[in-house]
Amino acid sequence: MNPLNVMSNRLTQIATRTGDNGTTGLGDNTRVSKDSLRVHAMGDVDELNSNIGVLLCEDMASEVRALLVETRPPAGAQVPNFFASPEAIVGKSLQLEPVWLVSQGRVLAAAGRAVTRADRRRGLIGVTTVEQPLVLSPCAWVHTFGMRTHIEAIFLSEDGVVLAMDYMKPWRMGTYTRFAHTVIETAAGSCERWGLNLGDEIEVRDVI
Repeated sequence: MNPLNVMSNRLTQIATRTGDNGTTGLGDNTRVSKDSLRVHAMGDVDELNSNIGVLLCEDMASEVRALLVETRPPAGAQVPNFFASPEAIVGKSLQLEPVWLVSQGRVLAAAGRAVTRADRRRGLIGVTTVEQPLVLSPCAWVHTFGMRTHIEAIFLSEDGVVLAMDYMKPWRMGTYTRFAHTVIETAAGSCERWGLNLGDEIEVRDVI
């Protein structure tokens, strides 16, 4: 008997007998609701793995690739607590330089530019409301892990040309934008409100 035919016959009828009653079995033989936060977390991790895999197909700096491939933080590294209060994560410790966002002779918004590398890495983690845009430079990609609100990420070239505009939900991995030098994280809906289009120029102007 051809084993392939046997396998084919075995897969033509699949029955769950009494049904699963809307639950999912776990590795320890316990069952939880399909709406369980654990099931959602497993789905989010699986989606994250897929996004990282796609991202690794792109050209990127070696240090960024090493960070994505590394599955555990280096010894002694401080891992941010994504579930801490916004004040504990951002608060007064975030150092920002006041700047203006200017396009085509008009001021789009007053913004803050992250001063240190640690500030750039922290970004808007833990923030529930984006009160003003955050300028990250140098920067070519962002994520929204630990964020509590939807944002828009505007990617600028070194000359200030808008290369990409991404609407990002919390807990998402952004796409690496080639030739990007600066990223502006701002409240969702800002791009439409400002009338921005790809190819427009934005100047990050120091407040004198």
